[in-house]
Amino acid sequence: MINKIIFLILIFFALFFPTKYYNIYHFVLLGGASLLILINGVKLNISFYARYFLILIVLIVFNVFVSSIYLGSDFFRNATEIFRFLPTLLFLLCYRAININRQNIYFLFCSYTSVVTIICCLQYLGFESVLNLSRIYGSELQVENSLIISSRAIGLSTGPGNNGAMFTILYVYFLSNFLFFKERKSINIIFMLLCAVSVVFAQSQTSLVAISLVTLFSLVILFIIDKRKVLNFYVFFVFFNVILGMGVIFYKFLNKFGYLISLFEEGLTRNSYKIRVEKMDAVLDLSFSNPIMFFFGYGKDLVPNATALDNEYAFYLGVYGAFSLMLLFVFYLYFLTSVFNKNKNFPDFLLCLTVFAGLIIAWPSSFTLDPRLLFIFTIYLIFSLREKNIQR
Repeated sequence: MINKIIFLILIFFALFFPTKYYNIYHFVLLGGASLLILINGVKLNISFYARYFLILIVLIVFNVFVSSIYLGSDFFRNATEIFRFLPTLLFLLCYRAININRQNIYFLFCSYTSVVTIICCLQYLGFESVLNLSRIYGSELQVENSLIISSRAIGLSTGPGNNGAMFTILYVYFLSNFLFFKERKSINIIFMLLCAVSVVFAQSQTSLVAISLVTLFSLVILFIIDKRKVLNFYVFFVFFNVILGMGVIFYKFLNKFGYLISLFEEGLTRNSYKIRVEKMDAVLDLSFSNPIMFFFGYGKDLVPNATALDNEYAFYLGVYGAFSLMLLFVFYLYFLTSVFNKNKNFPDFLLCLTVFAGLIIAWPSSFTLDPRLLFIFTIYLIFSLREKNIQR
């Protein structure tokens, strides 16, 4: 029972604590994972998922040594990168001690979605009462540019892009529940709509594209593995209503979606996109300039704009090296194909859709580099491991 309480507290913390306090966020999760290992004295389980994060951490440490010796980079600053992934590794090593169930997670995700959707609505409509709350989670610059000038809701995230990404992952969760289980169909429909509406409030082009593509992708997957579910009336009903609901909101408040409209109108010619391309080109030029460091990475202090690259793949390549980036894609490929296994289950389906959405989110933002999204991904991995144990 104590294991369950500790992990539920950690989930609550991960959902609602401001991620801008990066060090506190990671060390609380690291402390929680260490506590679970200490109080249980559990036998560590080196699963495939744990092996990935273990190899990634070893690669990062090795890269740090190479970069500091070969180029004289800041060893300690670069070594802190392991704390991004160390909590996830520890949770996966002691997953047998984490006996949470699907209902607990469902309740917490429903609570977060309900509360933050209301906050997003108030932020979008310009209520001054939420500005002080917004400053706790985002910087003064983000509050000024996103909320006051552009009416882009940041929710309880550091910015509108992160907020949109968070609700995209939650949309995937409720979509997976809706398609995979017979119970709570209506509730899942409601929360899918809330997630979609919150993405619209955030005016995140990437998240809107991700929601659209992951919805189509889920139908393709279902058509391959179980045609009957695709032909279900509820499936068509919910997707029709999601599109209709978003369309009504968009039309009703058309004048307040100036930022989002400009994104689609300007497309690849807008300044923000050009800046991102310039940052990525700088990383590519740096990476290809040295064959050794191309594979091992330069570390944060030698990569231009490393903390603001707006592209997870560029960050992996420049900071961690090509070996780490290739390892990431192999890891993703496993989840995209595991849904076709004979012994597929709900976690397999959920992880497949989550990784697909993550691939899109990571292009102009972050997925595994976002601490909150990585922790949610970790929860899904734990569910998957426990489900596989039951099947065995």
